[in-house]
Amino acid sequence: MGGQDVSYSLNIPFDLAITGGETTIALANGKNLKVKIPVGVQEDATLRLKGQGNPGYSGKPGDALITIKILNSPTFTREGNNVLTTVSVPLKTAILGGKITVPTPSGPIMMKVPPYTTSGKTMRAKGKGVPSKGDLLVKMNVALPDKPDAALTKFMETWNG
Repeated sequence: MGGQDVSYSLNIPFDLAITGGETTIALANGKNLKVKIPVGVQEDATLRLKGQGNPGYSGKPGDALITIKILNSPTFTREGNNVLTTVSVPLKTAILGGKITVPTPSGPIMMKVPPYTTSGKTMRAKGKGVPSKGDLLVKMNVALPDKPDAALTKFMETWNG
């Protein structure tokens, strides 16, 4: 008779769930095993590690069943295969246009901001969500300067926009 399957829960970072890769899990028997995390794995997905469960009477062990739990990210949220984030855009860049650095689960990219971009506008970086499946949706948040700017204040007082 084969051995029993053993269930485990594995918390993984948000970025690893999106990009895939490897991590390690400590089993009840004291073994540390490498676990291959598939690209775009979903919350509560179950991975099967054959032969890593309890031993059986016939010598054939059961399997380890790993339930994936994805840790929240302070930077990203997920909708299916798309990843969402919000970035601050300096007022000057929002008005005149320019490039900004945007975080992605696989590393930062440069994104072109068109002139007159308003807060709340969402831009798409194709293929920067779940690889080969989803996009990164970037919500723009126009940021005022950290310190008062006399020239900007004077301009706004005379501007008829």
